[in-house]
Amino acid sequence: MDASMNDFDRFILNEHERKLCDAAYAINPLDADNLAKWGGALLELSQFQGSPSEMTQMLKGKFPRKRKAVIKYDIFGWIILAGIVAASVGMAKSHVPSPPPR
Repeated sequence: MDASMNDFDRFILNEHERKLCDAAYAINPLDADNLAKWGGALLELSQFQGSPSEMTQMLKGKFPRKRKAVIKYDIFGWIILAGIVAASVGMAKSHVPSPPPR
């Protein structure tokens, strides 16, 4: 009975953590710490599902809608980084050092 109570306590704790993280996501969807806690809670909750397909189904049902905004900002971040690298390379090429004195 102790093992089942321990599992039940873990389930309740992780479900509570998931709900808190879901509410925090509504306020600030770009909080990386919150997203990490939320993913950890979902992984822990998936352990209570019966088969691996049920675990995957649970994670797919909860996670994809939240990930879209984060992916959009990742893409824009890479575009900005590429622009900065291109500008710095162009600037380095335009400022050629003077030749050494003879």
